[in-house]
Order: sequence, then structure tokens, then C-alpha cells
Amino acid sequence: MTDHCFDCVGISKEKKDAKDVKENRGVFLRTILLRGSSQFYKVESQEFIESCDCGDYLKKAEKRLCEEIDRVGHYLDAKTEDKITSVVEKEMIANHMQRLVHRVTNGLATVRDVMTSHLRLWKGLKGIADVDVEVVLDKVMMMFRYLQEKDVFEKYYKQHLAKRLLSGKTVSDDAEISLIN
Repeated sequence: MTDHCFDCVGISKEKKDAKDVKENRGVFLRTILLRGSSQFYKVESQEFIESCDCGDYLKKAEKRLCEEIDRVGHYLDAKTEDKITSVVEKEMIANHMQRLVHRVTNGLATVRDVMTSHLRLWKGLKGIADVDVEVVLDKVMMMFRYLQEKDVFEKYYKQHLAKRLLSGKTVSDDAEISLIN
């Protein structure tokens, strides 16, 4: 590999010894894969968003995400999964979230209602297995990642958390801590 290849992914010249070449080659190839995937999904998401309604677009984005996870399982190092899924989520969902929300009639209100319904599940957590609580938390956090106005949601959540804590109505301290972290 040339100095240029190492330099473009931030590998110092000192790390080009023979024993480090294999490890550096993996970093180099992973960087090239992620950059190429980012560019691919940027273009493809633009084409999809111009030709699909919100529901169809999200189905296509989910399909692409599943395909990447499957591809990692078959062909790539497991360390790549989080990075490639982040690329797909960023290029296909996060970068277009505001546009997608506004395509749906009352899109912001719909997102608010979904978030509120998830928060209301706290009242029903009594007697639910920890695994199920984790599933609910994962769904809430997935929605939170795509919110444009995170500070508004965070303020709303903190206010209600304070009320639950003061009134002793919190069902699971562990669940509350999990969501905060």
C-alpha cells in the first residue's frame, strides 16, 4: 500500500511495520467500505425520497438496513455492523427525517403521539419482564434518535420523570435509569 492510502485513513507512517499492515489493511478497507456505502445510500435515498411516499420510503430504508446486517453476518467482520448500520440510518433516515415527517399529514403531531404512547407504557410496566421493558426502551430510544427537537422531548420527559419520582409512582428505577443513560 502506498503512503497515500495510509494517510487518507489517518494511519501514521510509524504504524506501517509488517505486523501492523494486516490490522491497518482492515481499517483501510472498512473506511473505504463505509465511505462508499455512505455515498451510495446518499444517492439512493435521494432517488427514493423523490419517488415514494413516507411509508414506502421507510419500508425501503428498513429493507436496506436488514440487507446490510445480513451482509455483515455473511461477509464482514462483526465490528463493522454498528458502523454500517449507522451509515444507513444517517443517510436514509436521519438526513431526511424532517422531510419525511412533513410528508405525513400532521407528521409532527403523529410523532408526538407515538412518543407519548410509549411514555404512557411506563404506567403499565408493573409486572412486565425486564426483557420486555428493554424492548420498549429500545423503541423509545430509536424514535428519540430521529427527533429533530430532542430538547423539547427531553424537557417533557424530565418534567414527567420528576413528577413520577416525587409522587413515588415510578414502576422501575432501572428502566428510568436505562432511558436516561
